Amino acid sequence: MNNPKLKGYGFKPSDQILIDYLRDRTLFGHDYLVQDIIDLGHDICNYDPWDLPSCDSITPSDSERFFIYPKTYKYANSKSKVIGTPTGQVPKGEQRQPMINRATKNGNWKVSGDPVEVKSSDDTKQVIGIKTRLYFRHNSCPNKTPWMLYQFELVDIDPCKVRVELGPEPLVETEVTNEYEWTQK
Repeated sequence: MNNPKLKGYGFKPSDQILIDYLRDRTLFGHDYLVQDIIDLGHDICNYDPWDLPSCDSITPSDSERFFIYPKTYKYANSKSKVIGTPTGQVPKGEQRQPMINRATKNGNWKVSGDPVEVKSSDDTKQVIGIKTRLYFRHNSCPNKTPWMLYQFELVDIDPCKVRVELGPEPLVETEVTNEYEWTQK
């Protein structure tokens, strides 16, 4: 996204920088005063792509927008098939992931291709995120539209809430549970 008030300004972060930003924001609450990433606060599928905030000012030279939004699932207990297996059967010992809601009022976001691993830029080259490419399909037209969505997910941490429980006794030892909640022992 380019800021028209600042000559020469261009916001074109790499995949690694976006994942690092998400990680810092999730773990530490750091926003780094990045104003070009809009926090929707609710699911992006509440909007059709042309109704998203700041998408009314898209030009051919400035056609990207960045959003942060929570995932919502299609059904509370739903499970999706495993991608990459011909029958969608779950291999023994693996769990299925719940289906993500990608439907909007006038269409839906359809996954295009396989998810891509985003690796760290340091020497370890460990996988730090997953990038999924989606295109928008309008209900009245089964063909692809020009709207694309690149969805990034953190692989080693999930966004979480941290809660501190302080009782009348001094805090002696704390531990982090799977839900990243601080508990007192």
